[in-house]
Amino acid sequence: MKINFLVENFGYFKYLGSYTASVNLANALKKRGIDVQFNTSNQGFDIVHAHTFGPLVLKRFIGRKEVFVLTAHSIPSVNVGNVIGGQKLWNFVYRKIYNLFDHIIAPTNFSKNELESMGIHKEITVIPNLIYSENFRFDEEKRQRFRNSNSISDDDILVLMVGQKTPRKGVYDFIEIAKNLPEFKFIWVGGIPYKYFSSDYNRIRRVTNRKTNNLKFLGFVKDITEAYCGADIFLFPSYAEIFSLVPLEASSIGLPILMRKLKVYEEVYGNLPAYCSNITEFIQTLKQLENENTRKKLAKSCKKISIKYSDNNVVGKFIRFYERILS
Repeated sequence: MKINFLVENFGYFKYLGSYTASVNLANALKKRGIDVQFNTSNQGFDIVHAHTFGPLVLKRFIGRKEVFVLTAHSIPSVNVGNVIGGQKLWNFVYRKIYNLFDHIIAPTNFSKNELESMGIHKEITVIPNLIYSENFRFDEEKRQRFRNSNSISDDDILVLMVGQKTPRKGVYDFIEIAKNLPEFKFIWVGGIPYKYFSSDYNRIRRVTNRKTNNLKFLGFVKDITEAYCGADIFLFPSYAEIFSLVPLEASSIGLPILMRKLKVYEEVYGNLPAYCSNITEFIQTLKQLENENTRKKLAKSCKKISIKYSDNNVVGKFIRFYERILS
């Protein structure tokens, strides 16, 4: 079986979750002897599997011969508070583009339901994202390197967030939580890849450039595992997600995870992380996690997330899907 993965991975786009998900899946498939290549214009593939739907992907529809599959890493509702434009506009855009493909993969039933309700009439198969755990392991040297480079002492408790700096990801809440917990250190890793097309672009640039004693916004980092290894708690205050890979990455490193209570997480993560509904609850729970034994207990529970979505447990679903649509 030969598969051509298409994904916009230039510039800041290589830091987005859709690209990370495609690399995780490609590594898992290659380990099982499947020929996977990225963004090649060569012919002779059995399947073209797209992970984004920008110009690089759409130009391949000219003279197409292969079976075209798209993983719906994005749905219109998660654009609210993330990029400019209302949901009606994005419903129209997604409906036009997604219906070009032969098959759609949805990471969750939550996203499948939205796709069907907005008029996607192609077959939709639910297969979750996976974590290629070999790439996400705790490393003490990386921990010390990250903490030293950011002036974090061994006694400091470091709270980490990884994601785009947008209202949807909870950037304003993250700032407010840090203000109320001066005894913690906070670091946000991630930039604004859509620039002027991002929601609140100018305001977010202004508030995230302010210097505070216990909060840093680092932008993109070369080795994201250093950030995970350097942290003590992973805080994910996002207001809307389809699946999200970063909690998987954090759990694979061994971090306790604190997330906003969202309906989709009931399907994806169950009761393994700790959940909060508002800033007050986030602050109260973080105070509880100041206790090392409490952090270790939550981290042990969260570790099960990376096991559940490991490549060993998930990649077989993709292989069976490919075999089915080819037959």
